[in-house]
Amino acid sequence: MLMVKLSQRFFSPILLIFLFILYINQSGSILNVNSTKLASSNSDNILLSDFTSNTTLKSYKDLEKVSEDGTYVFHSEEAFDGYNFFQFRNFSKKEYNFRITDMEGKIIREFPGNNTFSYGHMINSTTILLYTTGGTYFWNIETGDYHRFPLGSHHDISYNPRTKTFMTMKESKVYQGQYAYRYDIIREVNMVGEIIWELNTSSFVPFEWWSGEYDGAVRDITHSNSLFWDIEEDMIYLLCRNLNTFFKINHSSGEIVWGLGEFGNFALLDDKGNRRQNLFSHAHALEKVDNDTFILFDNDYLNQTDPQNCRSQLLEITINETSMIAKTSWFWRASPRYYSAYWGDADRLPNGNRFGTFGTKSHIDTDIGPRLVEVNESGHIVWEMYYKGSTLGIYKAERFKLNPILNSPEDVIIQKNEIYRLSWQTWYNARTRLKMNGSYTLYQNEQVIDAGDIIFNQFWLPTTLTFELDSFKLGEYNFTLVVFDEGGHFVKDSVNVTVKYLIYREGPNQIELGQENVKIRWIGANIPSITGKIFVNNTLTKTFAWNGSEEIFDLDSLQPGKHNISFQLFDLEKLDFYDQFWITVHSPSPPKITDAPEDFWVWSNQTNVTLMWKARDISPKTYSIYVDDLLYETDAWNGSDIIFNYNLPSEGEVSITLFLYDVLGNSVEDIVIIEVRTLPTTKANFSVIGLLLGLGIILKKKRSKFN
Repeated sequence: MLMVKLSQRFFSPILLIFLFILYINQSGSILNVNSTKLASSNSDNILLSDFTSNTTLKSYKDLEKVSEDGTYVFHSEEAFDGYNFFQFRNFSKKEYNFRITDMEGKIIREFPGNNTFSYGHMINSTTILLYTTGGTYFWNIETGDYHRFPLGSHHDISYNPRTKTFMTMKESKVYQGQYAYRYDIIREVNMVGEIIWELNTSSFVPFEWWSGEYDGAVRDITHSNSLFWDIEEDMIYLLCRNLNTFFKINHSSGEIVWGLGEFGNFALLDDKGNRRQNLFSHAHALEKVDNDTFILFDNDYLNQTDPQNCRSQLLEITINETSMIAKTSWFWRASPRYYSAYWGDADRLPNGNRFGTFGTKSHIDTDIGPRLVEVNESGHIVWEMYYKGSTLGIYKAERFKLNPILNSPEDVIIQKNEIYRLSWQTWYNARTRLKMNGSYTLYQNEQVIDAGDIIFNQFWLPTTLTFELDSFKLGEYNFTLVVFDEGGHFVKDSVNVTVKYLIYREGPNQIELGQENVKIRWIGANIPSITGKIFVNNTLTKTFAWNGSEEIFDLDSLQPGKHNISFQLFDLEKLDFYDQFWITVHSPSPPKITDAPEDFWVWSNQTNVTLMWKARDISPKTYSIYVDDLLYETDAWNGSDIIFNYNLPSEGEVSITLFLYDVLGNSVEDIVIIEVRTLPTTKANFSVIGLLLGLGIILKKKRSKFN
């Protein structure tokens, strides 16, 4: 029997998506769903051998080149491999193209842009949403097709495929006396630019919040640069750079739920728990990474604590909306050579690494211009790509893949009749702002045993697929999971599951005749309706009902010699398990010393000595050491070497005796005589003394004594 449990249930309105795709196709767009998508209804006809390769993004012929702009790449094994998307701004050539590169910096795709704060992000497995002040585009990165919408936005944009609307930003001037204050209007529009909903930031940001910078005819009070629409909860998160604050806005009601930052209502704590006036300064690229954690690029421009020592950082903040506490939960503060007073981006990748954009045209004390950096959880750089020169720039950057992501669980061994849960974690191809549709097919030994729909979590959070396995016979099984996105791009992983009796044996493989209470024990899981048998030299000696807790076989009756022992379990008279081994029974004999120190002498300044005996016995028990017939040390002996340290008197002779005993009462002894000689003091003897001191304590082997 096999049951599947999904961490997310499939409930998205397929009809809306279908109508949206139909609409886009009619308007010349590029949202073509790949026809190879696996439907669960006909997955029984799909062979595992059909999935032999994965998707790769083939280069256009005229773009198969390494960037002529001087790309430099460091790439370690810890990096999260994929593709990089960004707008590459070459101010000297007046080129502002959107660009996709591989991990080595090779240009794979380009799309023409303009000299504005242009950017974009993936909205499905094939399409990037691009925005400029002059228009918004859907760009199909597989075919190169695109569709333009007559609407624009500054700095950021979000798209909701369920309502087919865009969330945009537009500057707005509000006059107060002789000054104009530049605010922002958050505006939801449809595909032809008609306004559906809007909110002017002047409705909740008073003039008094103006920071005093950028003073002139127009005072830039908000300078909003991040508009993150969490479509699942229908909340908007707006980062106002010049206020050092981001706001949570209820889209349906227009209510300002809270603010976080200089003008917010959260208590702010740094990573050590200290109260702070602010956690970031003039930041960019606010995004959610889970339900209560945000990541942003903290430019640290005009910071309020040490404005002469600005250092940009990737920053994560975890919030508690009950206690209204916000705390720094992770950060990577880059060196001064990465400092970026403007622009920037920060993302958390599925493997836990962080991806940052330090994209300004120049940096302190270096000729390096814009740089993209990936760091691991500990803050070590695992990948970096940068360009040299002072006329290049990158506003933001994204990492994405062409297929879903799937982890690879370890192969496992399970007990027969054990219920086992086999789990995989899967991620969507890219970081999205809403949940995405997908499907899966599970194969057992290349035969389909389950298939269905899944929902990929947003924010590049994992979705867990758990399959419950039971009632498998003994043997080896291969389980292969294939996961598809909505466009038919797939990823697969295999796990080998071995079903066997997990039974463990405890006990010796050799004993001495006459040892008492020497037993072999078998321990394992409880398996009902199993009969056990023990054979000694092919003769049935014991029959029992196996309950898995413990089965004991006493070795007292065995005579000297080698004996073949076989432990067997039968399921309805069918042999299901056996454990076969040899036990040797030795005739009684005392312990044997194989190596020991000989009698020796030392000078009076060399009285700390170490003695070592090598000995063996089938059934060792204890040892005792006597010094001049007085018991000095006794302890258990397991057959290992005996090492004895002793401080001799300053003169005279010492007798050290070792006794070894086994469990049958047999024993052996060895005596070592050590003489301590007074150190000579005449000049004539100095050379002899030096030679003897260099030699140290001489230990000789007394092999002939024990052979």
